Amino acid sequence: MFKLMQDLLTEISREATTDVNLPKGPVAEGEKVIGQIMSPELRGLFVYRERVRQQLSEKVENATSQGLDLLEGSPEHDPSTCPSCKLQRELRGMDKLLKFINEFFWLGVEHELSAEARAELLDGSAIGIRTDWQIVSILPKHSVGVEIRVIKVGSECEISIADLLRPSRN
Repeated sequence: MFKLMQDLLTEISREATTDVNLPKGPVAEGEKVIGQIMSPELRGLFVYRERVRQQLSEKVENATSQGLDLLEGSPEHDPSTCPSCKLQRELRGMDKLLKFINEFFWLGVEHELSAEARAELLDGSAIGIRTDWQIVSILPKHSVGVEIRVIKVGSECEISIADLLRPSRN
């Protein structure tokens, strides 16, 4: 666990000074600004999260656009040497990392908020990040998301990358 945290801190400090993958959306109608991310570390975590999300999305897209059969199986199948299995292990690892970073980021955002702002979220509102690092509350509404799920029955190789393109929050 320590190596993971050390690597994460290194990435956060590297990303804290970049101006790539910054929040771009303006505050929309029905959203209310309830705070602002001031912490350079939390800003770096946001940027790192977006970079990992892009990398994972690109890996999946490249594999499918190249016609790579991620789920090829055979009686002689050896998961330790199978390129598809290796790619799947890598994708699963990236997906787990992204989920961890995402939860860690939103926990940090909630800790940046005042007690009054956190109380506003008790009505079921979601939170989002907008231009200039503004934290907004978003009234609940029906949402449409994307889920990618690739499964081949009977194969020893199986992949399930859910919610890849849909963050758990806005």
